[in-house]
Amino acid sequence: MILGVAMGQGHVRTRRALACRVAVLAIGAALASMAAVAVSPAPASAAACPPGDWVLVSSTSLLRRYHSYTFTLVAASPTFNVSDSRVAINDLDTPISVTFTSSQSRTFTISATASMTAKLAEWLSLTVSGTITRSRTTQIGVSVTASVAPHTTIQGDYGVQAYNAIYQVHTDEMLIWSNPFHLTCSDLGTAQQSVNAPTTVEGWRVRQTAPIVCGEASCTPVQAAYISHFTGVGCTGTESYYTPYFLFDGIRRSWDGHGIAGSNWRTVTNRSWKGTDGECHDDWPTGNTLNYFVTIYR
Repeated sequence: MILGVAMGQGHVRTRRALACRVAVLAIGAALASMAAVAVSPAPASAAACPPGDWVLVSSTSLLRRYHSYTFTLVAASPTFNVSDSRVAINDLDTPISVTFTSSQSRTFTISATASMTAKLAEWLSLTVSGTITRSRTTQIGVSVTASVAPHTTIQGDYGVQAYNAIYQVHTDEMLIWSNPFHLTCSDLGTAQQSVNAPTTVEGWRVRQTAPIVCGEASCTPVQAAYISHFTGVGCTGTESYYTPYFLFDGIRRSWDGHGIAGSNWRTVTNRSWKGTDGECHDDWPTGNTLNYFVTIYR
């Protein structure tokens, strides 16, 4: 009986020891499994990156770099890109006829980073004008005939219509590594930039340059150089002088001291200005409206 009791207690102790060993083994297996899960490399998913039209920027055997661009238009103004010019002066008392023929060719392109240019051109053609193109080379041998009034001068400019645009571009970057495979995405931020975008519309623009034509009942000569304001970005559009400069002293000024000034005060929304150094400043791309401007004619 005593032996039987001793044997029963031994079995209990044996079962408890086995149970402890099994529990330890189970915990160890669980920890090993968790450790295996924690250290196993898991390639990142493209879903972790923002959706976009990704463009390959650079590529090596180890790394591929992609950018995605989101554009926002701030302002755009039409302009004319000149590739060739001619002048005709008629000192006679009778009108004459002249013919201008283009003899110089020039290529106008949208200037941006290599990876961005195609996307920017596509977006501009959808947002600003369907005539915008990535690149345009003007032709040689295109002629136009014009009449020159007595004692006047005309100028003919050959080129393409274009747009000066100010835009914001937001850039996202995706890096794809090959060894080991994984990808990362970064927000590179937003920058404001400007661009001249040529169009497919090409031809001659002929205008009278002397004497200057006043577009109002009366004009006065510009007497000094200071600042001109412009309704378009890139110092395009209507040119004006702000008469409150110098406390309404009555002297009419323009950026280069040339031209004639109208007599009517106007309320004008301007987007750029130019000083005596000839540098254009796009300081108000969304528009700055003030009173007391007079128009400058050239």
